[in-house]
Amino acid sequence: MNAAGLRVRKRAAALVGALILGLLGAGSPPAGACAKAPADFTGDGVNDAFVTDPVTSGSALEGRSYVLVGPVLNAQVKQLDQGAGWTAKAGHLDGDRCLDVVVSNPYASGVVDGRTVPGAGVAYVYWGGAMGGPRLELKAPSPRGNAHFGWSLAIASGTVAVGAPHEDADEVADSGAAYVFRFDGRKPGEPQRITQNSPGVPGNAQAGDMFGWSLAYTRLGGNASAVDLAIGAPFEDREEAGQIDTGSVTLVYDVATRPWTYRGVGWDMSTVEAGMDSRSGDHFGHSLAFGTYAGKGYLAIGAPAADLDGVRDSGLALLFESTSGDPRLIRTLHEGAVGIGDTPEAGDMFGHALAFMGPTLLVGVPGQSELRRPESGTIQAIPIDSTEVSRLIRLAEGRPYDHFGWSLARTGDGFVLVGVPDRGATGAVAVVSVLGERPRLLTPEGDALEFGAAVTG
Repeated sequence: MNAAGLRVRKRAAALVGALILGLLGAGSPPAGACAKAPADFTGDGVNDAFVTDPVTSGSALEGRSYVLVGPVLNAQVKQLDQGAGWTAKAGHLDGDRCLDVVVSNPYASGVVDGRTVPGAGVAYVYWGGAMGGPRLELKAPSPRGNAHFGWSLAIASGTVAVGAPHEDADEVADSGAAYVFRFDGRKPGEPQRITQNSPGVPGNAQAGDMFGWSLAYTRLGGNASAVDLAIGAPFEDREEAGQIDTGSVTLVYDVATRPWTYRGVGWDMSTVEAGMDSRSGDHFGHSLAFGTYAGKGYLAIGAPAADLDGVRDSGLALLFESTSGDPRLIRTLHEGAVGIGDTPEAGDMFGHALAFMGPTLLVGVPGQSELRRPESGTIQAIPIDSTEVSRLIRLAEGRPYDHFGWSLARTGDGFVLVGVPDRGATGAVAVVSVLGERPRLLTPEGDALEFGAAVTG
């Protein structure tokens, strides 16, 4: 698959494919049942991790979800569910110390006044703890056809953000919206709806922006006790420069405590730093990740289709650091930059996926090719607070068109899950240590198709 194909599949299916629910909560588990492991969904004292195949049987509505049972290095891959698993994020919502999971299907139909609304989208909350409990349904208050509510998700303590990038917000086609639910225990309340035309939000809505394509909760400004929300719009145009699909990112401060008027900052590739150029098709904001280290917050923004030095779709990422005011750009990351090995090549898609692991930023480069192994893929492990040399991680037994690095997530056990969704007939997930141990591949049984399109731990 070429780089253009990667973008098409991402937009239509797999990128937002993610991992799914696991072991559902039938009610609050005993006090302290989940205290022994930071990513314990089930109350058994062991961290859990999840993988999805979002397009099993060739349909975006026929995905399957899997759980990696047991310590991730020795995990057994077991199927959890069928017909669900488009996107998923885990976090603590109800205060019982068990990790909760939110799962979405952006292609699900909604109902308005007895009329079916195709592609409205839905998200579900599964409470951590005992298995088999009911799920909580989250929807847009006014479902809209093909809005794809649930295309992206973010979770912070007690809050869930849901992206609907194809929503015709404010009567502007595909301009997009994001919804923020604030939980009181297990009650989500009425969501805040945020668009580029909301009071105080930087920028303005344009057709095809896809605001809400990617989401990440951060702590980068505003009130230190409140969360901020980074919102990607990778198809926003720079009309004044005649450039299309350059992309932008909006950071809304204190998002859960400012229900009517907002404050924030917005960036595109041309405004983050003097002399930095943007080009049509950069897709800045395609991916987002937030991490903390040594008392500071860091935001990484991917532009995997950027043409670095004229090399088509080689990709790059920008790294921002928290300050006493707005975040500041501290590094532009790409192959061949100071401290980063390899050289940019067409279709590498550097920045397609991002994840933080302590002092390290992991960057997926799923289109990276080797001799006789086109698009086998790699990841770069980059120190975030220095220019020490990065480490290139790849599969020793990589194959053509594996797309290793398509998705990334850290686990509660201190490992990294790396999606390899085109490995063989089913796809695979690699368990990686940033310390250099040989990656271990996990594969499902049965007729999976794109296992590993997204991962979470």
